[in-house]
Amino acid sequence: MKRRLHILLSGLIIGGILLVSSCKPKKAAQAAIGSHQGEISFDDYFIDATTHFNNSNYPMALKLYNKCLDLKPNEASVYYQLSRIYNTDNNIEKSLQFALKANQIDAANPYYAMWYGRLLRNINNVSEAINVLETCRKLNPKDEYVVKDLDAVYALQSATDKRIAIWKDLIQAKGFKLNYNIKLIELYKQKKDFNSAHLQYDEIKKAAPGKAQYFIEDGNLYLENGDKTNAFINFEKALTINPNNWLLNQTLYKHYQSEKNTSMAVKYLLTGLNDPYTRFETKAVLAAEINKNLAADSSLKPYTLLFANAFAEQYPDNANALNTAAGFYELNKQFLKADISYTRSINLMPNTYDAWLGAIRCHQTLYGPQKTLLLIDSALEYFPNTASLYTLAAANASQLKNWNSVINYTGSGLSFALLSADIQNLTYYKAKAEFFKNDFKTALQTLNSGNFNNDSEGRYFDLLGDVYFKLNQTDQALAQWQKALDKGTPNNMLTKKISDRKYYE
Repeated sequence: MKRRLHILLSGLIIGGILLVSSCKPKKAAQAAIGSHQGEISFDDYFIDATTHFNNSNYPMALKLYNKCLDLKPNEASVYYQLSRIYNTDNNIEKSLQFALKANQIDAANPYYAMWYGRLLRNINNVSEAINVLETCRKLNPKDEYVVKDLDAVYALQSATDKRIAIWKDLIQAKGFKLNYNIKLIELYKQKKDFNSAHLQYDEIKKAAPGKAQYFIEDGNLYLENGDKTNAFINFEKALTINPNNWLLNQTLYKHYQSEKNTSMAVKYLLTGLNDPYTRFETKAVLAAEINKNLAADSSLKPYTLLFANAFAEQYPDNANALNTAAGFYELNKQFLKADISYTRSINLMPNTYDAWLGAIRCHQTLYGPQKTLLLIDSALEYFPNTASLYTLAAANASQLKNWNSVINYTGSGLSFALLSADIQNLTYYKAKAEFFKNDFKTALQTLNSGNFNNDSEGRYFDLLGDVYFKLNQTDQALAQWQKALDKGTPNNMLTKKISDRKYYE
């Protein structure tokens, strides 16, 4: 009887409950409840009540459970269900009252203990929650779920030793189970009791000698504490199990790289990169880490080329992998390979802005402004409202001395540019085009509208001086040329303009 009721309460066979309920003729059941209550058993009421509870019909469930209490006032399962009903209505006091009663009647029942313990935790009565769960645990030494609940409560008190004790008791009662030992390792690490953690790893390795992961983790723990001998015993064992394992080879790469042993670091990084069972996204984490540290440690740069080759070869259909490879190729000045990878990335995922910018940079280096401008036009089809692309287009058209195109690009870009840098760049190229179209007054108006100031780039003052000279304002032209010269490194043309008081193209 109790076993059946407990299964009903746990909700694990709700479908069975509904089946039993539905098998009873509806009219007969209603007639029985309505006129022959004395003939209805406790089980009938309880099953109907639980069916209503599972259908969220709590008022009817409450009514029927109360009838159950009339028939069996000391039935723990009814108090448990009533507690759950009152909890749905946020009646905490009554929910606790009925949960306590269920637990008092049957302290060994894990469902009642865990339910009551959680209610106690919700009102911050942690010590009583521990008492309830500890009592139940001792009566059910093999119940993993009670241990998990108790562990969570002890964690609130930072009671690591007690947490360790209950998991060890569970292992003693049930025997080895991987997740139990892993939990103990986690707790021993919190205590910095590394010897005990190693012992747990030894148990795992005995049970799973073909799993490289645990040899790697144990080796890492030894390495963290300066025990290279035991660390490498574990690593070597892991290598015999899976020589290409990314996690292991990454660990060995980091170790040898930190010791500046480049040849060994390269060896293990290449081996790990060839692991066919590790996704790009996982390997990319280390690639991003290396990229981030490049500014502080230039010795990392050669490793980026290893990543570039591996990503381009192994993930030809992954746009992100190709984009990452291209970035590393570009970093190493292998512009042709970078351009090819950027282009392949764009073909797979054309809305990747960074890939377009990379391809444009490579085109500028490899092919010059004409081909670059064609590529920028393609990029603008996907990013028509990106002002910086219009700046790049204007810059390349300017190199071709196609001033009408420059004016068209800058006019489009200025129509929606918001950032000050974009506005100034576009204004500069627009004024430059107007200057070379001999429209000097318009060029001056354009420059004056560009929000330039004394912090602007020297090229602005150089162009402004040219405009003033063409407008026969030589003194103002000299002043602007001098500002431009003061902005940067020595410029022979500027120096000549100033010394000769004359414009040179």
